Amino acid sequence: MKQRKLKVLILGHSDTPLWGHALSLVSQFPNEKYDVRLVVMDRCFDQEGYKYFYDVRNRWKSAFIHRILELIKKTKVWLCCGERLILNPNMGGRAFFIGDFNIITGDKILAKNPDFIPDLIVMTWTRTFVSSEAVRRMYELTQARFLFFFVDDAHLSGGCHYPVDCDGYMNGCHDCPAIIKGKKLAEKVMADKLRLYKGIPKYVVGVPADCRLARKSPLLGGALQFYNWVSNPVVELTSKSVARKEFGIPDGAFVVMTGASNISDFRKGFKYAVESVNMLAEKYDNIYFMLLGNPVKRATFDISPKVKVIMLGFLDIHGLFHAFCASDCFLNMTIADSGPMMVNYSVACGTPVVSFYIGIAQDLVEHKKTGYIAQFKDSEDVARGMKFILGLSKEEKEKMAEDCKHQIAKVKPNIDWADDIYENWDNYDNK
Repeated sequence: MKQRKLKVLILGHSDTPLWGHALSLVSQFPNEKYDVRLVVMDRCFDQEGYKYFYDVRNRWKSAFIHRILELIKKTKVWLCCGERLILNPNMGGRAFFIGDFNIITGDKILAKNPDFIPDLIVMTWTRTFVSSEAVRRMYELTQARFLFFFVDDAHLSGGCHYPVDCDGYMNGCHDCPAIIKGKKLAEKVMADKLRLYKGIPKYVVGVPADCRLARKSPLLGGALQFYNWVSNPVVELTSKSVARKEFGIPDGAFVVMTGASNISDFRKGFKYAVESVNMLAEKYDNIYFMLLGNPVKRATFDISPKVKVIMLGFLDIHGLFHAFCASDCFLNMTIADSGPMMVNYSVACGTPVVSFYIGIAQDLVEHKKTGYIAQFKDSEDVARGMKFILGLSKEEKEKMAEDCKHQIAKVKPNIDWADDIYENWDNYDNK
């Protein structure tokens, strides 16, 4: 690579500070190699250093803006399909987004940074922000390469958050199971993407599981791929006994933790966590169940009265690490995910993970070494995984904790993807 900075434009739905989204991605491009600009659709937080389209920090203003945008989208969907869009309420974690009828054009996006012609345009979670027509227009104006950063799998589909067990993204998104009426929409979105993305030089950055899906996609199958999201967070470790005092947990308890930003989200598999913990409580006493995420009333889920439940809500990063240190295992029950980042945090803290073979767990959870891989949607096997960890000797638990702490470094690529792209910029010519 010639010694010049590459100009990068990162696009994202909002300025959320969550890891893996647009704002956090800025720091992954080394300053000495890249000149980075960020544009988001929604400004939700009091932060600086980027451009945005809508200031939605006021919730009333936010509701008004998004209601207008939603009305415009629904009108365009009606004109496209000839009928009102009705989504399947039992989508099994797919979640459908009407993302390709946005009114923000490629010209408007580029105009946020005048006299800045990007070499690389990064698409994070943009389904409600950047349409395929905007992508094409930005390419025509800049000849930039596009990097599709997988926060979820929406880049591959005609609208779904995750394909789960659907292979429609491989053959045109016909007869979309997430839609009851207006199925033409998914087909049109996918057809437009295939037409408008043609000839654009493309990169894919994601966890290995997402990259494997991308290789099957006619849309991004030929893109150059780089593994990411095997993030090694700097954690704040404390002893188990000290951490447990913080949460009022006795040393002799077996502590299971689970959680998500939205526990009630079907995709997060909370039902499997509850069912398996109940099974564990049938044979063992002194079981503690710690829940991270949005508060829910105990009455809303059928947990055994023998289980002591601790509602943690949302913790700051220090409290989060202490919660992992206080736990004997973390249950990752999501049925479709590109992460979640909780798995990274857990193993970095030395806490084994019981998980389905999903997302980043495919790389960080080695069966019976850094946790337990349970059969998909099998609560009994999840319970067996917890029993396995509970039955380990003190020495075996210490060995598993050490294996967890070294797992991320073990599987992480030797060269960071941003460095790799920069160093080999002149060698890649992928379309």
